[in-house]
Amino acid sequence: MEGNMFFLFAWMLWLIPTFFMEKDNNNRSKYASFLLIAIILYPHHLPFMGMEVSVVLLVQIVSAFIYAARLRTSQQLYMVLTAFMTMLAYCALQLLSILDPVWLLIDKDVMLAVMLAILSVMLHRTMATQGLMIIIGSSVGEMLYGYLLHYYRMDERIGTAAFFDSLLLCIASITAWNIAKVFLAKLEQQIYLIEKEKQKL
Repeated sequence: MEGNMFFLFAWMLWLIPTFFMEKDNNNRSKYASFLLIAIILYPHHLPFMGMEVSVVLLVQIVSAFIYAARLRTSQQLYMVLTAFMTMLAYCALQLLSILDPVWLLIDKDVMLAVMLAILSVMLHRTMATQGLMIIIGSSVGEMLYGYLLHYYRMDERIGTAAFFDSLLLCIASITAWNIAKVFLAKLEQQIYLIEKEKQKL
């Protein structure tokens, strides 16, 4: 059932800032609060030009733009470029899944999440900018895709459960990737220290 994956990954991601991040981290409360607000607002939609737009989609895109406005000018330009690429990739995959669904070997939502996660890891270094690119690009892409469907009278909802399932699966994937990178770096450092101690003996 669509939407279950959103709640699963939203609660899993909420556990990270709540229990695993350091207490003196300034972003800890922001991340936990944003995820709780997203879970609360998830079922609600607003009417707009004959369509239903998800409240969570509007909140997350406004929050992402506010956060992006705090970046340096060069970072903002790069973010606009990469988010635009993400938007095009999102819309292209969604439209191809309608026009030619035969080539989709796995579930479309999973393929979309994998594609966005690979794009974010290739284009950005930090987890914050990776998540920001995914949120802006996929949210604008969902709005464009929803408008195109509405124009051809195929659908009247922007910010579906499938979209949030893909988005949270993607964010959970890059979170796991970055945690694994930190863990492997610490493990490599420990192995190096052990080898250094052996050489002294």
